[in-house]
Amino acid sequence: MQLLVVLCLIIISFLNISESLKMIILFVSALSIFSATQDIATDALAVGMLTKEEQGVGNGIQNASHYLGAMLGGGLMLIVIQKSGWQNSLFLMGFLILLPLIPVLLHKEKVVNRDVKPSLKSNIDFFKRPGNLSWMFVLILAPLGATMADFVFKPFLVDKGFTLEEIGYVRGIIGLSSAFVGAIVGGILVKSVGRKKIIVNFAILVALSLFTYLIPLYIAANLTTIIIVSILTKFTVGMFTTSMFTLIMERSKPGTAGTDFTVQIAILTFSAHGLASPVGGVLADNFGYAAMFIVSIVLAFGSVYVLSRGLNERVVLDGIPEKA
Repeated sequence: MQLLVVLCLIIISFLNISESLKMIILFVSALSIFSATQDIATDALAVGMLTKEEQGVGNGIQNASHYLGAMLGGGLMLIVIQKSGWQNSLFLMGFLILLPLIPVLLHKEKVVNRDVKPSLKSNIDFFKRPGNLSWMFVLILAPLGATMADFVFKPFLVDKGFTLEEIGYVRGIIGLSSAFVGAIVGGILVKSVGRKKIIVNFAILVALSLFTYLIPLYIAANLTTIIIVSILTKFTVGMFTTSMFTLIMERSKPGTAGTDFTVQIAILTFSAHGLASPVGGVLADNFGYAAMFIVSIVLAFGSVYVLSRGLNERVVLDGIPEKA
């Protein structure tokens, strides 16, 4: 799949965006499908490789890499495009995507004895396991508050008169750097403190950090205050996301790890981008920024309650229950 992603990038690099927009959209769509498919295989490999003790740090590294990629993709590639042009930037991107193939080719995958073959039925069976339906509700509610506030904060800054350069620097560089550090710290704490105890504490920190959005709203909206908001909110979300991924991995059955992990991540992502972003925008447009930020804080504390209740249930894998 990685080779197909690179092939799509090479093809796109030879297309003119003003003359071949439809073809570019077609190959970008194909690239997205290939990348998503590869991501499923990567998640399955991680579930099979990492022991329970390694999952916290492993997910911390994975989550931190996501934020690092966002920084490089949103910052470095724009600089390369400006200096070297569209085609050279895509060639560079393809080369960077090929690099991870080296350790993949050298890795000897552990054979997993499958008592159940991945299929549509195994997808449905995931929802039938004890506790998983209520866990889906946790996945839906968990990111809503923080993502709503984060999404609406950008147009809020525009309305306050900040330039796109300032917003990009604060949210893109400082914010994502804070999330990167938070992801690593979260992975270390998950391992040392324990995933069930720490995730509720992380959720509380996320909810408390959302109060900082009220500083530029009611006290002072300047570069210093929005930097404080970005550091605190992104750092706590980075920690929380790592702990969530660790619990998601815990609920992934070895024989169908790719399916189990992907189903849960898909629900979490849909909630964060398919629900939180549009709902936050509608609330801000109709009731104002203050009402939207307050709703996001309420939802964040609601996720603390739901998480604390949901973690008292028991996870069942291979017919053997263990405390979730």
